[in-house]
Amino acid sequence: FPRADVASIDYSTFAERFERRLAALGAEDVDGRITLAREAFDRRAYELALRAAEQAVVLDPTRTESRDLLRAI
Repeated sequence: FPRADVASIDYSTFAERFERRLAALGAEDVDGRITLAREAFDRRAYELALRAAEQAVVLDPTRTESRDLLRAI
């Protein structure tokens, strides 16, 4: 890529980016936590995935999607 086409380079780890994104979510953002949990699961960051999925279940225990994800992790 030509240098002029590169806006920025992020050297942070997935865990660091995960923590920033989780902290930026709204207090009731279940969908955001499920998305983060899926991304972490796909990257085999199971502890991070578990934390986000558990938070999603606490926020909305009726969502089968978050409970299924928690079981998969």
